Amino acid sequence: TSGTNVTTTATVGRAYTNASWPGFTNPQGFGTDGKVSKFKYKWSQNPSDTITEGQGTDWSSGALTTPPPSDGTWYLYLRSYNQVGVGNGSTRLGEYIIDNQPPTGSIVINGGAETTTSLDVTLTLSSPDAAQMKFSNDGTNFGPAEPYATTKSWTLTSGDGLKTVYVKFIDAVGNESIAYSDTITLTTATPVAKISDLWPLANGPSYKLTDKVVTGVVGNAFWIEEEDRSAAIKVIWNGTMPAQDHKVTVTGVLDSSSGQR
Repeated sequence: TSGTNVTTTATVGRAYTNASWPGFTNPQGFGTDGKVSKFKYKWSQNPSDTITEGQGTDWSSGALTTPPPSDGTWYLYLRSYNQVGVGNGSTRLGEYIIDNQPPTGSIVINGGAETTTSLDVTLTLSSPDAAQMKFSNDGTNFGPAEPYATTKSWTLTSGDGLKTVYVKFIDAVGNESIAYSDTITLTTATPVAKISDLWPLANGPSYKLTDKVVTGVVGNAFWIEEEDRSAAIKVIWNGTMPAQDHKVTVTGVLDSSSGQR
């Protein structure tokens, strides 16, 4: 685009952020000997505006990189001046669109379900202004940006418990949203009603015992028993130990390598 000896790589009607705004140059330079001494410029959102004597900000050297003052559709108005300060004309350049607002959106896992037994889930996405999106299981390490879509297949991290999936949306000019997230509880362990029901089961798979009484705590292990004391099992645990005589829910794998469970 050119006008009043001014050029820019900005495309009329295209949106830019402040960071991506290319600005304007005066290829002939500023000075005397028939050159423009300076321009005065102003940004306006009125396509029928003009710049008159006494209006505007001086531009007398280098490139004009100042973007429009806020988001929206803008026109640049220029008035040239010679070395004795005589102004001439009013030239309009534009329209140019400035957009610094990040997109908003949402993410829902498995239609809003509270629990899942599978690592593989379906994400439902919504972001009216998004052109791309990127995902994370920890909120810090996001994968590469990919084209925006309203659904996506996703794999949760392994291990039972509460899982969070994060998404960031990116609009067409590169504005990136905050991280939006949703949660779901992964339960892959097989429920087992009584401790004695574990005895015929194989080592390796994950099982879950609910509301069992803690009868002893020693080092990095504790014992749980049925209320009628018909069966008990030792639980190896590296976290905070439960209090004796309290009920707990335990999820884990069987290990009979020591000859007992």
